[in-house]
Amino acid sequence: TLQYGNFTLSMLAEFVYGTRSLNADRFFYQAGNEGFSDGIPIPAGIKNKVAYAPSQHPWRYPGDKDANMPSIYETARNGFFHDLRNSYFYEDNSFLRIRNIRLDYRLPENWLDRYFINRAEIYLSIDNLHTFTSKYFTQVDPEAAYVGGNILSSLSGVGGGIGLPRRYLVGLLVNFK
Repeated sequence: TLQYGNFTLSMLAEFVYGTRSLNADRFFYQAGNEGFSDGIPIPAGIKNKVAYAPSQHPWRYPGDKDANMPSIYETARNGFFHDLRNSYFYEDNSFLRIRNIRLDYRLPENWLDRYFINRAEIYLSIDNLHTFTSKYFTQVDPEAAYVGGNILSSLSGVGGGIGLPRRYLVGLLVNFK
């Protein structure tokens, strides 16, 4: 909280550092296998439906030094869950979120005496102003749960849901004598 004259500025922030989460969209659309895995059906046509940019090179064979992405092919008998172990599908979801910022202006007391008012403040409050994340975090919100429509959405980690809404509030606080 900072105070100068009749103005008061206060802020509430929170942070999380050093955590990683599964990027479910990247996993579902760029992992290389489809079919069944441990008896769970993987929807046909969901896997590897991404057109890669010229700078993206999926791994193709042992010793492939140009690869900067995992193989687009099944990598094990239980390939679906094997792909979950690949760090490419995980993102740093460290963040700093400004939860609330509030600016108050206290009206001078000599203005208020004739109206039998002891104290009056006008304020502006903003909730969820901004969330600072790693430049590599590509999801919506590092705390939001993934919203999915299939049985595999429980694997999805965080970030793919709907982010926190920003809220603006203007108010007047009055204390009468």
